[in-house]
Amino acid sequence: MLAIIVACAPNPQLTETYIEDKFPHVAELKRRMDEALSQDLLLLSPQVGHQVTQLYTQANELAMQNDLAAVSMAQRGLEKLTIANQHAARSRSELGVVLDARLRAMEAQAHITYQPQFEEADRSLHTLTTLFEVGKAEQAKAAKKSLAKRYSQLELDALKGATVDQAKIAFQLAKTQKVDKLAPKTMQQAADQIQMAEKVLEVDRRATAEASKHADEAINLTAKSTQIVNLLHHFKQNKMSEEEMILWYQSQLSHVIATIEPDPPFTLGNQIVISELRRQVDMVMRDNAALLEQLEVLEKSYAQEMAEKERDLAS
Repeated sequence: MLAIIVACAPNPQLTETYIEDKFPHVAELKRRMDEALSQDLLLLSPQVGHQVTQLYTQANELAMQNDLAAVSMAQRGLEKLTIANQHAARSRSELGVVLDARLRAMEAQAHITYQPQFEEADRSLHTLTTLFEVGKAEQAKAAKKSLAKRYSQLELDALKGATVDQAKIAFQLAKTQKVDKLAPKTMQQAADQIQMAEKVLEVDRRATAEASKHADEAINLTAKSTQIVNLLHHFKQNKMSEEEMILWYQSQLSHVIATIEPDPPFTLGNQIVISELRRQVDMVMRDNAALLEQLEVLEKSYAQEMAEKERDLAS
């Protein structure tokens, strides 16, 4: 009994093959429908496109029951698909600016980072393409400019989110800590860099690298502002006088330059001190560069000598 049941059970693969052989119209409808769906048929011709999918479902069910009515159902589906493709082609032509803006927004990942807003825009696009289907082309054309702007804004928001949001978050966090009260100039520089990053993207959506540079600079300036405030708090907590602050600065500078100049000339003006220390650093760097060049010459000479010895031994 078990063997009989297994033998009679339908094989999905055989059923599909059988439908393709006996009902080629159904198979053709599926092939052409799948191709059209991959090209956004339901977005560009929603009403007729939906009718096509329904007709295919009905035709396929009839074919699986070996009902010849599947042929006429599939033929109707193919006829509707031709109409749907015509509607889709017109939508692409008339709404090119909208579809281009939508594609750019998707490339910026707006459909992920701003999913609710993107889906809302798609519903509006669905409405416009439906207007073309029902013969209200002028009404659809009148609304396409505003919809293109919505997609374009989503693209810009997504690009800013990828490059500017991190800088904004760091900046706002610093403001909540009132860093801008004690380091207003540096914080203003950070704000200016954020604005420049946004303006770069507004002018050219592809200039993400340049926008990122401004955003990174804003982050650095914000961090610099925070450290300025931390240093001021250090002075205040230790109740340091102005003289003690200068002495602290000189001790820090002495520590940094100790290996080059163990006794910086603080008896001179600060500008002269900095210039002199810079001169000594430059001199050390030039000496190091000269030594490095000499080492490279010696290494090449040594390599040549070793190569000559190897050739002599080989001969």
